[in-house]
Amino acid sequence: MNNVLLSVLITTLSATACRAAAVPSPVDDASELEAGIAKQLPRLARMTFHPSFELFEDAGKPWPQDKALGALWVHEVDDRLRVDGAAYEPGGTLLVSERGEDHYRHRIQRLSSSGTALSSFTVSGYYESILAGDLGGKPSLVTQDMYQVQVLDRDGTPRWKDSRPMESAVLCDLDGDGKGELVGAVARYKNLVQALSADGRLRWEAALPADSLLNVAAASLGGKEGTLVAAFSARRGRATVFILDGNGRTVLDYPDDTSPELGALGRLPDGSPFIATVGSRWQSGHSRLRISRLSGRTKKLEAESDLGPIHAVSMALADLDADRSPEVLLGTDNGWVMVFDLKARRLSQRHFFGSIPSLAAGGLEPDGSQWAYAAVRGVTSRVYGIRLHPGLGILKALPVAAPSAGTEPPKSPAWSKEIDGALEAFLEKGPDGPAVFEAEGTLWAGDAGDAFLRWLAAEGMLPKPRDGKEPLARYDALLSRDRRKAKELAATLLAGMKEAEVRGLAGRFFSQRFYGRIYRPVTDLVARLRATGRPVWIASDSPRWIVEAGIEFLEIEPERVAAMDLVVQDGVLTAKLKKPAVKKALGRRPSLVVGGSEDGDALLRSSSGRALLITHGRADPGLLKTARKKGWLVQDFP
Repeated sequence: MNNVLLSVLITTLSATACRAAAVPSPVDDASELEAGIAKQLPRLARMTFHPSFELFEDAGKPWPQDKALGALWVHEVDDRLRVDGAAYEPGGTLLVSERGEDHYRHRIQRLSSSGTALSSFTVSGYYESILAGDLGGKPSLVTQDMYQVQVLDRDGTPRWKDSRPMESAVLCDLDGDGKGELVGAVARYKNLVQALSADGRLRWEAALPADSLLNVAAASLGGKEGTLVAAFSARRGRATVFILDGNGRTVLDYPDDTSPELGALGRLPDGSPFIATVGSRWQSGHSRLRISRLSGRTKKLEAESDLGPIHAVSMALADLDADRSPEVLLGTDNGWVMVFDLKARRLSQRHFFGSIPSLAAGGLEPDGSQWAYAAVRGVTSRVYGIRLHPGLGILKALPVAAPSAGTEPPKSPAWSKEIDGALEAFLEKGPDGPAVFEAEGTLWAGDAGDAFLRWLAAEGMLPKPRDGKEPLARYDALLSRDRRKAKELAATLLAGMKEAEVRGLAGRFFSQRFYGRIYRPVTDLVARLRATGRPVWIASDSPRWIVEAGIEFLEIEPERVAAMDLVVQDGVLTAKLKKPAVKKALGRRPSLVVGGSEDGDALLRSSSGRALLITHGRADPGLLKTARKKGWLVQDFP
């Protein structure tokens, strides 16, 4: 945060009172459960014990007596990395795809069924998911993205790659010969469903009458239906689901007003094939789960359920209770894993801190049940092994807020006693006045502005510079030399785009790809400040629109953001940096400043009351020395 922006912020602060926000009561049941659960759950792999995560909350009594659904082990990803996805390998192992700041290089971890790390290798590509299974009678790994498809051996040795831009894909046995094929949606330039043989040759392709293909699903059902492929498409604002056979011929197509983006195929208890879909464009923005029976060229809706204002980003079928009828698992972008039966009744749910980019079903256990695996991408990424476990039903499940709140952040862990006491004293005794939070590194992990720009560039949505160079080339070159000027340049890279478009893209990016990085303890502090009527301001050197997208989740007014801005003409962003107008001099400095980076040093020094330095397992030694000298509060959250 540069001093110019800081001075502008201080002089433009307003003492306008914020709306009071209710603070949830603390959850005390974790300590009550810890001892009992610890005796019954095996500590597998690098078991990090989180009692509040262990049990799923039951809706009614869906499970057999004395059994409960729970996360029995957790694999923690290195803090420098994030999880992209997980895939189950026939034979009982799990693959976890991880990457760091280099989006092109990924580490693939192979875990045992109990979460123990077995091996790892490196794979290159811009993909964000991985497939594992049989391809041509040989265990294979597949990665696909908007640029290429890549097939590898189990040890990561490349087998072949092709420049087909498959944005979603599945492995399945199309012709019933016991050997798998690759089916994917080619959504860029052409709207095709293509099937590839083990050597990469095209088996068939189906051109669908659509403007875009959102996803594909497939299942080898056996019987007279054989293999079915489902493609989810949109055209002129209307969504259509296409059902294809193993030869790429359309068997059935039907409109769906929920605009489904995810689906799975299976069999009902009576043996009939079904499709489960979830879409996020139902009434009032609510998502809706639908279970439909398929019979030849007809489809019959069997059951549906309103999921509330959530956005599902992952889906899997798994027979958790060995009743020969799979459950539907959904993962959302704000951390919920929900379990439904085939009558669309919610059986269980649990909140994890982050988004759920991947769910995977495991193989059959001796009792006929299956594990499920959930990849959680947040400030710290984790993979959880989930199954129905005997002996847990006697324990009381932790209370958990219903997911109807949609994107509302959950209750966070407690502050340290020392910090909590100091904050309580500040909230009760003052001084009054505005509180100022640094965005990057304090409200959320990482740089939202930088991540947003790189996402826009990867999607080809940034305007091309006049010199014809890549949009981020000059920005990256400047970033290592002069961060302040680089951040100013970053905002101007949006010039030429419509402001409404940038605002919409920022909202989409943050909710789907950055929400899990919000630091929940700081979110709670914001709520407590608002409850006392103190205005909360956010300072950032990122483009204004991405910061505003983030603070929606904190219920902070957009006019209380001091960030990089551009002059707007006729609804279009220009390259002229806009200096925030000085509305009214505050007459005093902020009463509380919260920051967490070297750039926040000047911001912390500006406080007339309390200054709180947030660290996350790391801190600049010079900043810590200043904190001790100035008497700042220091809180570390791992």
